Amino acid sequence: AHFAAMLQQLQSTNKSYEAPPPPKISINEKGDLVDLDGKKIQLNETVATLKANINKPIKPKQIKLTTKAPDIRNNPYYDGSIAAPKGRKAHKTFKFIEEGSIAGKAERIRNILKARALVKDRQVAEREAFANAKTVANPNLTPLGEAPVVPAVELVPMENPNSDLVEPPEMEWWDMRLLPKTAEKKEYCTVANDLSNLNKTLISCLIEHPVTTQGPNVPTAAGPLPLMLTKTEKKKIRTQGRIAREKDKQEQIRLGLVEPPKAKVKINNLMRVLGTEATQDPTAMEKFVRDEMEARRSAHDGRNQARKLSKEERNEKRDKKMTREAEEDPIVSVFKLGDLPPGLKRIKVDKNANQLKLSGAVLMAEENVLVIVEGGAKPTRKYTHLMLERILWNEDPVTTETNEPDAPRNWCKLVWQGGVQTRQFSGFRVQQFVNAAKARQYMEDRGCLHYWDMCLKLKAGEEMVGMGF
Repeated sequence: AHFAAMLQQLQSTNKSYEAPPPPKISINEKGDLVDLDGKKIQLNETVATLKANINKPIKPKQIKLTTKAPDIRNNPYYDGSIAAPKGRKAHKTFKFIEEGSIAGKAERIRNILKARALVKDRQVAEREAFANAKTVANPNLTPLGEAPVVPAVELVPMENPNSDLVEPPEMEWWDMRLLPKTAEKKEYCTVANDLSNLNKTLISCLIEHPVTTQGPNVPTAAGPLPLMLTKTEKKKIRTQGRIAREKDKQEQIRLGLVEPPKAKVKINNLMRVLGTEATQDPTAMEKFVRDEMEARRSAHDGRNQARKLSKEERNEKRDKKMTREAEEDPIVSVFKLGDLPPGLKRIKVDKNANQLKLSGAVLMAEENVLVIVEGGAKPTRKYTHLMLERILWNEDPVTTETNEPDAPRNWCKLVWQGGVQTRQFSGFRVQQFVNAAKARQYMEDRGCLHYWDMCLKLKAGEEMVGMGF
């Protein structure tokens, strides 16, 4: 019953509602849609766009005000002595000058000035020539049938660009040896008088190409620095190279380019290599294997003997090594002695220094005896051992003018020992001076005066000072 009541109510509602009639629309002369009153009807235009842009809010347009700012000078609080703040200036950037731009600009200015000077000189010369002319060529005053008289104009000659060049000589210096020399002055004769006496033995069909040398101003190109490797890295590189050579050799054997090596037969692999041949005659096979082993051993010894250096080559190699070490890191040793009389000890001091390639000198002046040696580390150690240990200095007394029987015993002390940058002596020699002033001057000339001063401070009973190496 309730449902029937609701249905009856809906039907009554539909009967009471009537849809409004559609509006009457017409088109005017301009083609626009108008209603009955003649008003223009605006239709909503539909534009296809993305869904994301449909919901995008439309920002209101900002209206720029074109009104002028008020004049603050009418303000009672305005102070004209205070300037209005200005905007910050932009920072200046670096403007680098290109190489050769200033020189090129100066050259262009010089060329322009030269051209202007030449034009000015030529104009002045033309004006002077026309002013000094006797007749002036006026075409209106020239009779018919005659050519007008044109005054001669003397033009200023232009400057010769090759005026600074020197005239070539009669003969170049590299051809002067073809001329004979005079017997009196031993000088080359002139070309005009001795063309017939040329030294034709130096002339041949060959072309002489002189060796090109690099100029002193040309910088040398620095090559790449050598790669510093450790011992482990060097060993690894040698191993890799040996493996690569062995693989290359095996590949050549596989291709038939190299004959394969013979089997290395020994006593312990006799049966495995020879097989049935060893069982047929064991005694003969053993003799054959032992002969092969002896041949390999003798070949090995022969190769070692061929690579072995001779006595002269070993001495030369040792001398080069000692000289190189002495030049790279020289070490100086300064000794002071009580006395160095002629005899076996002086010979040992001199001979060992020369054999070890040491440079220096033995200075003997009055009561001062100095021994200075320069060289490498190993020769210096040997010479120091000779001076302080091997030679027994206390066996002999110190020689004096009166030859006293109770004279003190001879002695030797190491005053100083250390490394220096360069050597100051070229060889080893024994120098004997009249007095100490001469010896001091000798050391001062070689820049070693401090060695002499250190030795003078050391006495017989004092211990050595300085540093080792």
